Amino acid sequence: MRAVWPRAALFAMATLIAVPHATLVQAALGQVKKTGVLVVGVPEDDPPLAFREPGSGRLVGYDVDVATAIARMLGVRPRFQAVSPSNRLAALIDGRVNVVTGLTHTEPRAAVVDFTEHYLVSGQKLLARTGTIRAHKDLEGKRIGAVVGTFSESCARDRCKVSQIVPVDDYISGVEALLNGEIDAFTADEAILVDLLAGIPGRGFEIPDVTILRQEYHMAVRKGDTSLRQAIDEALARLKESGRLARIRDDWYGPKEATQPPAYGAIVRNAATRPRFLGILLNGAMYPGASVEVYALDGRRVGQGKVSGVIGDEFYLDVDPEIYDYVRPGYLVAMNMTPEMALDVLLRGRGSLKAVQTESKKASSQLQAQKEREALEKLQRAQKLDTLRERTRISVQGDRARYFYYYRRYRYR
Repeated sequence: MRAVWPRAALFAMATLIAVPHATLVQAALGQVKKTGVLVVGVPEDDPPLAFREPGSGRLVGYDVDVATAIARMLGVRPRFQAVSPSNRLAALIDGRVNVVTGLTHTEPRAAVVDFTEHYLVSGQKLLARTGTIRAHKDLEGKRIGAVVGTFSESCARDRCKVSQIVPVDDYISGVEALLNGEIDAFTADEAILVDLLAGIPGRGFEIPDVTILRQEYHMAVRKGDTSLRQAIDEALARLKESGRLARIRDDWYGPKEATQPPAYGAIVRNAATRPRFLGILLNGAMYPGASVEVYALDGRRVGQGKVSGVIGDEFYLDVDPEIYDYVRPGYLVAMNMTPEMALDVLLRGRGSLKAVQTESKKASSQLQAQKEREALEKLQRAQKLDTLRERTRISVQGDRARYFYYYRRYRYR
């Protein structure tokens, strides 16, 4: 038999459950004003929305600038907390943050959080050679790359049926495929494409004004936190009216000179051709023709060089001839990095560089031992061959002597 709860008991239980949440959301804006802090959950690896600045490690990006402007309009200061797609809703619902950024509006999310007005219109777009794609009709027959398993891939397959969708392993592989002519365009979220475009050396590529899918980005507050949501909406409206929001967007999404993002690797060994070295990439992406700085493990700048070739996570580096004899395995190769950034890498990543140095020396010793073994084996083979030749020569001479002996003996009989 099913138990029947008294109506008064059910009401009391509902009250116990609802009151803490109601108190939490009603007090949210007041608590923000009282503490003078708006806690904002942002991603830490999603440029240009929000990411860690190389060197300083602080969070920067479009979301950070917008949230800072909103906090100032509320008369408080922002405090940023890194969140990921897997924990951002929990961080918001549990009250660890007051607001999270970078959400698209979906029905399941709307059931558990409240969305602000959108603060960014972006979408799935394309990266292609300049002038090759100007309208949707130009996509017919084109080979479009997309990272396998992502929303971008499923979106492209659904909305670009006249194109050939080519799956790639990651974003760097997609750019390499585009540079090598293996695909005609690469699709991803516009925010990601902007970052990738900045890393392509030289000119000749663009993000065409062709949107595969329009996306609006919202901030979110806890469900029922109406006062804070309205305050944020009012601040966003003022930012739009003043043009400040557009200027922030141009700072992060507007056309910029193509600059290669910071990257670094380590010297592995000498290459066959002087003054060339083989290096291995440790962070970022190296580009052929890029200028680099070489640093010793003690922080001393050794000199300059230029990347002559890239194969996966390995690269060839031609250093200035005068520093060739001073470069050693494990030395830092820094591309588009300030001396302060290089020093930070040497301090934080010294273990990786030392490991490369140790393994390179070990491999060099093994290679030297192998060369010595091969030289010894070659010498032994040569000695055996000389012995065989000597035996053959003696045998041939003996045969000749016997031949002439019998020839003379029987020829003049």
